[in-house]
Amino acid sequence: MELKTEMTTVRKDAKQLKHYTVKVGLVIVLSAFFGYTAYWFVRGLSFEGAFHYINASGEWTIQRYISATSEITGSIGPAFRTIAAVLAIAAFAMYLKGKPAPRLLGYALVFEALNFMLLFISGVRAFVFPGSLTFNLLEMGIPCFTESIIIPVALLKLRSNLALPERHTQAIKWSYIAGLFYLLVFWLNYAGQWFAIFVQPDIYASSYPGYGAEFILNYPINMFNFLLTSVGLLLLTVYFAWNTNQTIHDPTKLDLRKTGYVITLLGAYFIVTLLVFFALGPIGGKSLPYIYMLHHNVDNWAVTLPFLGIPLVFYKQLVVREPN
Repeated sequence: MELKTEMTTVRKDAKQLKHYTVKVGLVIVLSAFFGYTAYWFVRGLSFEGAFHYINASGEWTIQRYISATSEITGSIGPAFRTIAAVLAIAAFAMYLKGKPAPRLLGYALVFEALNFMLLFISGVRAFVFPGSLTFNLLEMGIPCFTESIIIPVALLKLRSNLALPERHTQAIKWSYIAGLFYLLVFWLNYAGQWFAIFVQPDIYASSYPGYGAEFILNYPINMFNFLLTSVGLLLLTVYFAWNTNQTIHDPTKLDLRKTGYVITLLGAYFIVTLLVFFALGPIGGKSLPYIYMLHHNVDNWAVTLPFLGIPLVFYKQLVVREPN
């Protein structure tokens, strides 16, 4: 009898531990998401890029109109994302109080979707920006067009299924699809920076002196970063696509451990890439990926993802190991 009571206590402690670590991880990720997004929101309040085109002398061409508009929407987007972060934190706080708030979370998804919709004009900008069209499409056109369309669709579909209990399985489905789309966009964004190195026009050499095939082939650490991004992120996306396909066809196959692996490895990608750039500097010259990752990337909050991913990896294991 005493043994049975002790086993029951261990089982309850295991449940409390798994819930606690996941909640702590989510708090850390949400806090980082809010803090980093708020930083970009404040930074964008100056509208420096927009005023560069507005105050410039000369005729207002199509290129100037589109570039100025792109800079304006680029400054507004972080405001929507900051609102989304605040609403997500509020929804989580309500959940911790035992009062789920799908409406608040739904509004957070709407503002996150609006943030991505504003990137469409940046995709258009690729066609009027100086230099090679191939370079512009790889560097901003393809990523911006893709993320401005597929992520809002997934987020808004997820929102439409959140509030209705009978659509719980649909909410799971679209949460996985949204996660897959985020991964795809990450790959297009970061691999696109590396692919663009191969076709970078000479006119950008003063800003990005590290470019060309020799920049990767002559420096092992650059080859490592190139393969980590172009191959590593792609493999992670393919793996999660397989996991998503399983979950869509049978929601009972929802496996938080596999999701935890993906979240942890994605966070590890950001940690490794940033550490290499910070510790070793611009080997072979400052490159487009180096400048983008350290000075223009709005997603570096993702370094905190392992705080959530690792508890999820052990979430199912704790359940499996509980005594019967």
